[in-house]
Amino acid sequence: MRDPGLWLLVLCVLSGCSGEEDVRSGPPTSARWDIVEALRADGEARRHPSDGGGRVRIDGGSGNPQLTATVSRPGTWSFVFETGPEGISEGGWIFFQAPPFWGWSAPQTIDQSYPGFTEIFMHPVPRGIPIMETLDAVTEEINAARDYLDRCLAEI
Repeated sequence: MRDPGLWLLVLCVLSGCSGEEDVRSGPPTSARWDIVEALRADGEARRHPSDGGGRVRIDGGSGNPQLTATVSRPGTWSFVFETGPEGISEGGWIFFQAPPFWGWSAPQTIDQSYPGFTEIFMHPVPRGIPIMETLDAVTEEINAARDYLDRCLAEI
């Protein structure tokens, strides 16, 4: 005797095949055309040769060499970004966004003791070459980057 469950499954699958083409009348009502157009415009935008030339890696450092993450427990990770050989174009920028899902804390630059504390450290490659000629100029550049990040976060 054959398995009646198998025959039922085959019957259910075949009953969904009407042989007619699925023709819809227009775009889905849930379509977000503003997003579609923004994605199209982004895909057609002119890019500087430096775009996409960098890389990012997670550096566990001495405090967390295995890069261990435990669900529902705060952790500390260093994301190290290296520009490509073209550097960053004048007026260009690097944007870091913590995932807006999975419970990540929003980035903040004010208090190390609060979740989401984010700090920026810049240096050229190879290491040891200062990004500016004087310590004051380096501090000014880092503070300008911090101010820019704070303005970006205020807009969110």
